[in-house]
Amino acid sequence: MTMREETLTLLGYQRAEHEVAERRQSTATKIEVLILVVALAALLAPNGQYALTAALVSLLLVAAWQILNWRSRRSHELAERARRAVVLDVGLGQPLVGKAYSDLHAAFTASAAVAKAFEDEDYYGSTHVVGHERLADILEESAFWSKHLYKASSIRAWILLAAFLAAAISCLVLLAMSPSTEMRVLGANSVCVILAWIVTGSELNDAIGYSMASSSVDDLEARLASMPASTENLLIELGDYNAVVQSSPTIPSAVYRRKKNELQSLWQRRKSDSA
Repeated sequence: MTMREETLTLLGYQRAEHEVAERRQSTATKIEVLILVVALAALLAPNGQYALTAALVSLLLVAAWQILNWRSRRSHELAERARRAVVLDVGLGQPLVGKAYSDLHAAFTASAAVAKAFEDEDYYGSTHVVGHERLADILEESAFWSKHLYKASSIRAWILLAAFLAAAISCLVLLAMSPSTEMRVLGANSVCVILAWIVTGSELNDAIGYSMASSSVDDLEARLASMPASTENLLIELGDYNAVVQSSPTIPSAVYRRKKNELQSLWQRRKSDSA
């Protein structure tokens, strides 16, 4: 089935805007780590001589982090709006038109050249005609990919958090063995800073978000497998899926690239087994 030109354009911008969101999120995470490094460096400085400088630098870094974090969420929201529009047109033949289309198109921050490179008429592989069965195919395929990518992203996020926690514990143990009271206090303060960063930072929220999203989509996928494609409940399941991916952190591009070939093979095997 040939995709409408406007819908194909939306698909390209959807995927390109997702890349923008992920890139901004990744940069924001790096800044977050830098904030932690600055805080620890200020603790290690003798007599607190760089405390004011560290505070000013941290203030600027926090402002940059907040701006990037907000822009990442904005791009994620735009990509999801485009995805929903593409799914409704490709699945049910209900295109986004008029002001809704022009407003969404004008809001994208990805470049036209990058978006053009992401256009793919075969992005959704359903062979059914427009209708509930086609929408069910699209939703099932989307849920399959999302579940596995969220799971892989959660594993990556939890490993990163575990590494920071291990560093904090190692720091505490090593400095606790020191005969110097000053060093022991320094170690305790450093651990408190690291733990506060873990609890209040976005990495913990992202790890939890990825894990919850993977579980939620897995439950939805199980419901789809036992539900007739023609039922009106399909639209409810579509709404549930949209709610999950809209509120979840952006899947890292590196995870998608690493898992792409494996998931394509698994999906093709699954479809051939069910044929």
